[in-house]
Amino acid sequence: MSSLEFIAHPKSNTWNRSNPLPLLEKLRLVWVLHFPDAKLPSSWIIVLQGSGGGFRILKDNFRADNLRRRPLFPTLEVHTRLLPLMLVVSYRGFWDSVGWESFFVFPSNLRHLDISGCFLTEEMVLNIARLKKLERLALQGDLLPLKTSFGVLKIPPSLAQSFLHYATTNRTMQQKHDEISITLKVLLKKSPCNFLVFGLGFDSLMWSSFNLNGRTVFIEENKHWIHKITKDVPSLEAYHHTYDTRLDQAPELLSIGKREDSCKIVSDPRNSKCPLALTNFPKEVYEIEWDLIMIDAPTGSYYDLPGRMKVIYTAGLLARNRENGETDVFVHDCKRYVEDKFSRHFLCEGYIKEEVRDLRHFTIPSYRSDASIKSFCP
Repeated sequence: MSSLEFIAHPKSNTWNRSNPLPLLEKLRLVWVLHFPDAKLPSSWIIVLQGSGGGFRILKDNFRADNLRRRPLFPTLEVHTRLLPLMLVVSYRGFWDSVGWESFFVFPSNLRHLDISGCFLTEEMVLNIARLKKLERLALQGDLLPLKTSFGVLKIPPSLAQSFLHYATTNRTMQQKHDEISITLKVLLKKSPCNFLVFGLGFDSLMWSSFNLNGRTVFIEENKHWIHKITKDVPSLEAYHHTYDTRLDQAPELLSIGKREDSCKIVSDPRNSKCPLALTNFPKEVYEIEWDLIMIDAPTGSYYDLPGRMKVIYTAGLLARNRENGETDVFVHDCKRYVEDKFSRHFLCEGYIKEEVRDLRHFTIPSYRSDASIKSFCP
């Protein structure tokens, strides 16, 4: 009977249109739910707990205000037995509503998810990425483009598997969901763009994929780690770099950066006389004007590890020295001593846009295109 498909439809069944629960409780093998113009109680989805199967939910001419008031799954963790789910949304006017994506949050135990008719906004992708047990994702139909408050999302369905690589490998991301969201919001607004990331990890494919048709470059200190990650994802552009600092040098380097006049001059880092400037990165680092820079490396949790002192300073130079525009710089682990002190001083407190958990976001303008900027920090 697993292949049998029943259809629950208000026009072919006797039920109270305002409350379909009594009928659905009797149809334990329902695989398709069709709600044309139906108003549903907030607890309607509880019937899925008894099904043990999967559902195809169609919303043809479904009233947009119904879904705005009631999320698909009001109590997510109640629906632990729901493993496969197919969602088809065909009411086109629904996408004109505000905040509709927040209601597409799915039960965490889902193994198979088929979606048709839903645009892939950044929030939708992140909602799906939370599904750590997801084994298969199918996206059908014309999902893009969609104009959101962050611009036009430029991600075709063909790359959906890349975004959800992390949900299917059961690996822990380097950053939390709300931290990722901060960078993602800016990246989706600017992409395709130039994105420089210090650190290579399980989240690298995600950043590269979101920056579709842009250039995403990773700088990593560990050769073995580069081999491991790029073996799984050979499309990543990653370069090795060896740092010459130790974390226990941080207080001295901070003092030098504050004291030396050479550290207050904006220039190409390769020509800088400041002891904090890194001058031997691959040439791509200096020759590309970066729209976003993520600092999540090198390692800096113990005294004998390199620390991010010089990376933070150099990122500030790269941002200031671009020909025009501005660069968004993100510093992870910003509550640690080095990341906090060096980012506040060399990326400047006046350029802080926001901070969420351990991620601090700076927006640094070009000093070359704005002659009114006279000091290293505002």
